[in-house]
Amino acid sequence: MGKAKCKKFMLFGFNVTFLIIGGFLFGIGIYANVQKSEYYKRYSEFYDFISDPTIAVITCGCLIIVVSMFGMIGALRDNIKLLYVYLFFVVLIFTFQLIIGVLGFIFWTEIKDSVNTAFLLAIIKYRRDHDLTNAVDSVQINLECCGSTSLDDWDRNIYFRCGQKTPEECGVPVSCCKIKDKVSKLKTQEVSENSTDPEFGNFKLSGINLQCGYKTRHHHRLKYRDEIHTRGCLDALVLWLYDNMLLVCGLVTASVVPEICGACLTFFYVAHIKRARKEWVDGNRRSHLFEREAITDF
Repeated sequence: MGKAKCKKFMLFGFNVTFLIIGGFLFGIGIYANVQKSEYYKRYSEFYDFISDPTIAVITCGCLIIVVSMFGMIGALRDNIKLLYVYLFFVVLIFTFQLIIGVLGFIFWTEIKDSVNTAFLLAIIKYRRDHDLTNAVDSVQINLECCGSTSLDDWDRNIYFRCGQKTPEECGVPVSCCKIKDKVSKLKTQEVSENSTDPEFGNFKLSGINLQCGYKTRHHHRLKYRDEIHTRGCLDALVLWLYDNMLLVCGLVTASVVPEICGACLTFFYVAHIKRARKEWVDGNRRSHLFEREAITDF
């Protein structure tokens, strides 16, 4: 009985933990979606809604909440049907991840093309969608790259297109500049609340040339290679994955292990419930037989 209670409360606590995680993701997604500008919400297309990263976070949070509820209530009430539903979803999610991983190796070229297309779309919508703008800037700063395959991809954006009568024409965003070291220092420094320095992302830009990307594509890239990243972000991402293969494998393992543990706990606890019920039924049956024999003898 002690082991059974241990399995029960382990399964219950396991799902409560993931219920909290799912609720956190759901709340973060809702908050981020609400914070999006009203202009973007009013004029966005259906494809924008589908590709909105906040929708993916909200959907993931809802899925975790629903699956965790099945496991939590099933464990609390010893309900085999709910536990089977929970086990089905866990196995389904694990199988889906496994299939995605296998397809990722098989269709690696197609995946790279899809990532390239998505990044080019983000470049086109740069400054028209706050979320995509922050995402592109973050990728270019952290991976030290510019554009999807090259900095010439920025000609797709209306603000940086060559021939436009704007100060930034034939240029690149400041996130293409070699400012990562300066940004890292700025994040650790305390900036006065009364500072008039322009903002970039969630921190202040102080001592950074905001015009470092102006007119750069008018000249040969070798002229600005000391100031501008000339490598495309697609190549930079592939190189990062190869360099951090152990980290990637660790993250994949961290996402799979809880699913395997949850499935095993559910399987063994369902087996215990069935065995306990069978013993109870057999015990009652023997008790009735003894009563009948006693009455007959009497």
